[in-house]
Amino acid sequence: MVKVILYIACTVDGFIAREDGSVDFLDRFNKTGEDHGFDDLLTRISAIVMGNTTFQEYSGGEKFYEYYKGKELYVFSREVKEEHDKVTFVNENVRTFLKNLQTEKDVWLLGGGKIIEAFHNESLIDEYIISIIPSVIGKGIPLFRQSVTENNLELVRSQSYETGIVNLHYKKTTP
Repeated sequence: MVKVILYIACTVDGFIAREDGSVDFLDRFNKTGEDHGFDDLLTRISAIVMGNTTFQEYSGGEKFYEYYKGKELYVFSREVKEEHDKVTFVNENVRTFLKNLQTEKDVWLLGGGKIIEAFHNESLIDEYIISIIPSVIGKGIPLFRQSVTENNLELVRSQSYETGIVNLHYKKTTP
């Protein structure tokens, strides 16, 4: 069965981006040569799901599409979007979307906050891989909004890196 994997970076104080959507606090870690488990994730997935705000923030240029070449890209948007040859825009319930998704490998839930909340509240995230970034930014877009439902998780493993990043890998527990 296909799993939904939330793989995301989060500051120590719980933010996935600044208020303006910037993730510039990650820049210093992108140059270290350490992938923090990202390559393993890419081998497990065949599809990437993200919200429209995240897509608009990070999809500028062909480099974005080249990076995820061979992966199906799905963007949730309330607005009807024109056809795009590299992205499928989705405007349906997340449960219905997953039920109809034709994929052989797992799905990476990239972000942002609203789409994470929708998948979490429907109990559709099977694994949570959260890279804790050794930065405190004070305010921004939280990993989990105040309207998320309670959900118990089980620690699969933790991995610390010389960069100071700690990956926490959880799986959803069954009630």
